Amino acid sequence: MSPLTKPFPGEKLPWYYKFFFGLGDFLGGGSFVLIGVYYTIFLTDVIYLGFIFITLNMVIAKVWDAVTDPMMGILSDKTKSRWGRRRVYFIVAVLPVAISFFLMWLPLRLENQVLMFLYFLITHLLFRTVFTMVMIPFNAIIPELTTSYDERSNISGYRGVFSIFSSLLSAALPALIVGKFTDAGIGHAVMAGMFGLFYALPFISSFFFSYERPEYQRSKPLPFWVSFRESSKNRSFLYLLGLYIFAFVAFDILMATFLYFLKYYLGRGSMGSALLGTLLFVEMVFLPVYIVIANRTSKKTSMSIGLIIWGVAMSSAWFFPADIPNTYLYIYAFVVGMGTSAVAILPWAMLPDISDVDELMTGKRREGVYAGFFTFIRKISSGLALAAIPLCLGFANYDGKLDVQGEEAVTMIRVLFSIVPIFFIIVTVYFTTKFPLNSHTHAVCMNEIRRRKGEDYDDMGLSEEERERILTSLTGSIDRWKGKV
Repeated sequence: MSPLTKPFPGEKLPWYYKFFFGLGDFLGGGSFVLIGVYYTIFLTDVIYLGFIFITLNMVIAKVWDAVTDPMMGILSDKTKSRWGRRRVYFIVAVLPVAISFFLMWLPLRLENQVLMFLYFLITHLLFRTVFTMVMIPFNAIIPELTTSYDERSNISGYRGVFSIFSSLLSAALPALIVGKFTDAGIGHAVMAGMFGLFYALPFISSFFFSYERPEYQRSKPLPFWVSFRESSKNRSFLYLLGLYIFAFVAFDILMATFLYFLKYYLGRGSMGSALLGTLLFVEMVFLPVYIVIANRTSKKTSMSIGLIIWGVAMSSAWFFPADIPNTYLYIYAFVVGMGTSAVAILPWAMLPDISDVDELMTGKRREGVYAGFFTFIRKISSGLALAAIPLCLGFANYDGKLDVQGEEAVTMIRVLFSIVPIFFIIVTVYFTTKFPLNSHTHAVCMNEIRRRKGEDYDDMGLSEEERERILTSLTGSIDRWKGKV
């Protein structure tokens, strides 16, 4: 069987294909959570790296992503190998993922802050490069696995379960592993070695349980800047970027400040693993609920429900008294997990449909371009959020060597944890309500593509005016899908 040949008829994938392919998202979900929760506090409280150096680390990493992510998307569109454009990277990246993640957490404590900064910057950049090399092809291959709107949601559901399962372990286990060692630095290194393998090895499974469509290989990629310009004209993509950016910035801030909030405001830092574990476990359990809602209504309706639940929960955190009972904290983690479950899965379920709108506009199949920009936006927003947090803490006179922080630092932690995410959730709701793709509009888009190719299509009983209105709502301009620009 050729690796580019679909091994089963129709557009519905066997469950085991979705299962074993989805294992690759152990890296995509888990590493973001582990780094978001533990990396900043590792640098401040274990390595004692200065706040300005931590901020520079995050900002420079984002500049690096600005170059590597879009370029990797285009490279994966242009790659030619016996294993296709995407799958080859699953195998190539296995060892580099494990090694680069381990190097990020070596307990290098030097008197010279500049040398420490350079080491952790280089290792951070190395991991992000390897992450880009494998995750962009992983995201880009999904539109090739099926053209079905609902089946893509189901694939994303499988991915989401593994992503959140990985996030659950990545949030709950590191502190337990590190706690087994008297030297926290050595504990972090051991933890990183274990999780590096955990993130890397599943890509072997993704390689064997995926395929690429030969007809998509013949689509000639556009030059880099043309691709960037064309993707920025895709109205559906711009709304998806908006909801994706603001939702995950809110989530990243929540994760990055969670341990600070527990430790320095509530005085219950030891509960971090249990509460994060509860949040992520609930998040995983509710994934099928949001997939069912998405298939019965629309992905944006399902997303909106989750955002409302999350926003209500976050709005209560500012009013927590320092002596709040532990039971209420678990209830809070439960409700937040209910809401963030939608955010964890639905943007990725929406992304494969964007490539179909792009084909409507350009006649090209450029899944890599969109996966590249999508991953880039995820990392740039995450990095800027994580860079802003130590900067804000430093401004508020936070000192990582102290067990008890001053009132100014504690107030800043409370604002970052409970107030700031609310703003981003509100903006996310706006972009979600504006997102134009659903099962009906996607079907209209696919039928227009088939009509242009001279294939059998269904006019769906629509008048010419109705068809033009729907297609224009997806692209933003009647000229864009009629090929006049």
